[in-house]
Amino acid sequence: MEGLEEFKASLKKVKNWQDDVIVQGMEIGANRVVTHMKENHRFVGPKGKGISPAERRIHADKRFYTWSEKTVNSMRAGEVKMIWGGIMIEVFAGSPSMRWVADLEVGTANRRAFPFMQPALTATRKINFQDMAARLKRLYG
Repeated sequence: MEGLEEFKASLKKVKNWQDDVIVQGMEIGANRVVTHMKENHRFVGPKGKGISPAERRIHADKRFYTWSEKTVNSMRAGEVKMIWGGIMIEVFAGSPSMRWVADLEVGTANRRAFPFMQPALTATRKINFQDMAARLKRLYG
């Protein structure tokens, strides 16, 4: 990606990683990823919301493109951290009690994957790099 090496070199110049400009840029980028995840999280599952168990048995063989409100509500950005001499921010989906979220992302032996985290990162990567490069340029000239 064009400008990536310059971006990495600029990050090494950051002495004070808590600089508001950098932290805000990281948070904005992470929130872009989370927003994309929430807007595009879908998987094929049974038609289940608001139907009775009897109806569910009748329609058990039918699959629909659906989404999980619990999964969407669990998507969030973490805090900016300094680690291994760099700056990072994590994006989360699910919790230890929500193991199916990882199964949706990577799939299982019996179910294909319905990734939403990696596509969100890929879709927002370019604009996030451009935004951070512009912030660093304004900050350091």
